[in-house]
Amino acid sequence: MNLREYQQKQLEFLLKDDKPSVVQSPTGTGKSVVMKAYIEEYIKRFDSHKIALITPNQTLNYNMSRYLDDATLAHTGYKPDLSKKILITTFHSARKYLPEFKPDLVIGDELHRVRAKTYEDVFAYGRIRKGFTATPNRHDGKGLSPLFEELYLSPQIKWFIENGYLSDYDLMTIDAPIFENTADSYHDQEKIFATVPEIDKTVDTYQKHARGQTLIFCTTIEHGNRLKATFISRGIIAKFVCSDTEHSDPLEKTLDGFKKGNFPVLINCQMFIEGVDVPQIESLMLCSFTFSTPKYLQIVGRLLRPYKGIKKLLIDLAGNVYYHGTPKNYYEWNLQGYTNDKQPDNKSSVWTYCFSCGEAIARKKHILLPSNVCCLNCGVTQQILPMSKQQSVSFEGEIFTLSKYSSEVLEAIAVASKVSRATYKEYTKLEKCQIISKLGIPDELKIKAMKASGATLNTIDQFL
Repeated sequence: MNLREYQQKQLEFLLKDDKPSVVQSPTGTGKSVVMKAYIEEYIKRFDSHKIALITPNQTLNYNMSRYLDDATLAHTGYKPDLSKKILITTFHSARKYLPEFKPDLVIGDELHRVRAKTYEDVFAYGRIRKGFTATPNRHDGKGLSPLFEELYLSPQIKWFIENGYLSDYDLMTIDAPIFENTADSYHDQEKIFATVPEIDKTVDTYQKHARGQTLIFCTTIEHGNRLKATFISRGIIAKFVCSDTEHSDPLEKTLDGFKKGNFPVLINCQMFIEGVDVPQIESLMLCSFTFSTPKYLQIVGRLLRPYKGIKKLLIDLAGNVYYHGTPKNYYEWNLQGYTNDKQPDNKSSVWTYCFSCGEAIARKKHILLPSNVCCLNCGVTQQILPMSKQQSVSFEGEIFTLSKYSSEVLEAIAVASKVSRATYKEYTKLEKCQIISKLGIPDELKIKAMKASGATLNTIDQFL
């Protein structure tokens, strides 16, 4: 098997010793190939040893079984042959079969899940622990330490794009509405994104801008089915999949038809965050928001697999890129984890916060009438409603327009947004201004970003 240079380095890292270690590499860069190479090399060295490969779902199980000989599957509906050398199983089924299988080596795929207690337990069955993930922190920010001791960091997504291993993309984003929330809370988001204006905006945007096969991430089952119905009413064949089979098109049949190009739009609710390889996707639409950077990058990773040299399209209708940055931003992964530096809005706060970047933009007591307010941090304009117990909150009639800026400028705006929010330990105010001043964005947005970083007008003048 011929490995790429970066894959060879990953393999050498895994083989150098028996320490619990993790390989980080972006979605779509061939982790399965490296996993196969490592298992084959390990078997050459320790022919009598048994190996357990643990994945989050059945789809990944099937994918890995195609790569490996002498392997048996174990998940719902599949009882394994434990005399085999390699057991491929889900985390759920692993707890049932690993005590009897007694593996010497346990390998985890999509390791950002393993800090959950039930996932940690299964790694205790192996003397040697190894793993792979695109995002070494859990969706809540927790790291993989102390379960794993060493981390191999591959190049960033931007490097893989520049070297042709991942697909380049155009970015299109939008002024996003505000909503009250304390976590991802998709049922709260549904109150906005499943309204008639937002659904019409989604379908309008698709009709005007989307390219080829389009994958859409929505908030809830209700939202997904409303989107599907609207697409169909406009003569566009769309399918919807979710974990509730009663309200979903058949998963495997639908996904296979989408890959073959039998219909152009596939809407999903929390189904394709990881473990799905569909390079045919040319456009990805985000119609939901997440506070989790790992989850955001896993989702966007569905778009970046190369396909016929096509430049893809990322359409963000929920402000994710202003919060996390674009996929081409630098992400500093570690085993210790991180804490979110942004606080979402909640009913106990006296402030209204920007939906896109999380900055405080207005005191609620000062909003007496529905008002459009521009965030000084990221430049997004959004409607803020008065806080009144008698008033029912409605988003009917709100107008949100696609950004007037080019893909390149939007990339730079996202960088400015993240830099302006960075802590003092990362950048001083002067360093923030220096970075922002060199970005390819209009001066009025540079001024907003510098103001948001705490710079005075005199300081700002020095950098413009």
